[in-house]
Amino acid sequence: MKNRTNDRERLGHILKAVDFILKHTNNKTENEFYRDDLLKYAILKQIEIIGEAANYLSNDIIEKYEKLEWRDIINARHIYVHHYDRVDFTMVWEIAIKNIPLLKTAIADILNEME
Repeated sequence: MKNRTNDRERLGHILKAVDFILKHTNNKTENEFYRDDLLKYAILKQIEIIGEAANYLSNDIIEKYEKLEWRDIINARHIYVHHYDRVDFTMVWEIAIKNIPLLKTAIADILNEME
């Protein structure tokens, strides 16, 4: 069940996963990422956590911050969990490098507004 009382906690889970991704991809090259299986799967897991936490956000948050592509975030989790045998790590890298920094800013702004 989705409810507002858990929104702050879920957003915190997203921010924690985002911070993990940023910390562990900082100063990494794309080739280093592809060669490091532990890193690849750790980043993939954090993307799954982000999608799972987003899936449990209240409709109030989803609607208020509709500029965030919540459906894409949630769908990425579903794809990676259910089609684990067809993960495209090029896409995972692009999410980590392009989308995650933007998501960090957006989630931090939402949490600041909630205070």
